[in-house]
Amino acid sequence: DTPWLIGCDGAHSTVRHLKGEQFPGQADPRRYIVADVVMDHSQTRDEVHVHLTDHGALWWFPLPEGRSLIAADAPGESEDSAESPSLDDLQALLDERAPHAIRARDPRWLSWFHIHYRLTPHYHHGRTFLAGDAAHIHSPIGGQGMNTGIQDAYNLAWKLALVMRGLAAESLLDSYQAERHAVAEDVLATTRNLTEQAERYVTVAPDDRTHMYAHMVLPEAQRLKILRHNEELDLDYRRSHICRDAVTEAAGNGGGPHAGAEAPDARPLLVKDTGTTFFDLLRGPHHTLLLLPGMEAASRVEAAVLKELADAVVETYGDLVRVLLALPVDAGDEDFAGFPATVVRDVEGELHRRYGATTSRLYLVRPDGYVGFRGEPPAREPLFDYLGHVLTVPAGPERPV
Repeated sequence: DTPWLIGCDGAHSTVRHLKGEQFPGQADPRRYIVADVVMDHSQTRDEVHVHLTDHGALWWFPLPEGRSLIAADAPGESEDSAESPSLDDLQALLDERAPHAIRARDPRWLSWFHIHYRLTPHYHHGRTFLAGDAAHIHSPIGGQGMNTGIQDAYNLAWKLALVMRGLAAESLLDSYQAERHAVAEDVLATTRNLTEQAERYVTVAPDDRTHMYAHMVLPEAQRLKILRHNEELDLDYRRSHICRDAVTEAAGNGGGPHAGAEAPDARPLLVKDTGTTFFDLLRGPHHTLLLLPGMEAASRVEAAVLKELADAVVETYGDLVRVLLALPVDAGDEDFAGFPATVVRDVEGELHRRYGATTSRLYLVRPDGYVGFRGEPPAREPLFDYLGHVLTVPAGPERPV
């Protein structure tokens, strides 16, 4: 018997079909060509090139080993062709749309394809899950397909691993659909908008084309914001039932990532005189409890309070939760002697600043690198209430010796 089944079997997913799951959406009537070739040309080879012309659009993307990935909307019948396009078909489009002489050669593969925008309503049904293209397909513009699918798998993997080991209730798996379905909805909408803008170029009037050009050049801050969004670096699970903030009104927000946001990196850090980064310390299948005493010495929580909290977490959850204590620059080691955690020296205060820890606070970072819980000031009751919501107290070897 197979206790759990994850369908990562693509747009024509057998798992999805056997479960009777729907895959609603629409197909773009245009036919596209895509190819992996070597390109002889005089243009830069480390940038993405996009050409919008009277005949259609042409994209090419740099690949390793001096190769390029070419994509273009192509004239002809919209039905799927039984035959692959030829190198001559591709060359004709390059001659028609490229601004300079370009010769394509040495194809690894060429293919026709049609863009579909489809999203299954259910990622999770009983003991069956869907991930990647089995759950969502969209335009390849922006290259978000693999990124989205990998994040689906990572989001599900740590949760399913805990459930299979008896360290979390099956209800934890409900958060997979809640967190990832909304991401796919946004990816479908974003890629469709970008693709349809390029497709419309052929038919729009000269004034509208000028308007399109003007909006391609953006202020740097806005460009970087859009880039982060397209690269899915701004994902936010704050509405998930397994993300929780416990920040008192008196403490205020204070900056730093909220529950549901990605935990940012910080450096330089020292652990036993060895340089490291916060991302390096997060590696592994465990949750990470980050204790931040605070930058302001006058309002810094007493070491005894943090030690009692760390003791309780280690005693109750063992290796399931790794505890990190980040010492500010001016904190004395003697106050934290015998602390039951990995002691991290925040050399330049960057970790405290990025996590908004002017005064004392704590963060619980999930195995996938997102903040599950934020608390200010650090307190046992709200933290353990949250941990009890996500994890089951281990009864075996997960417990510390």
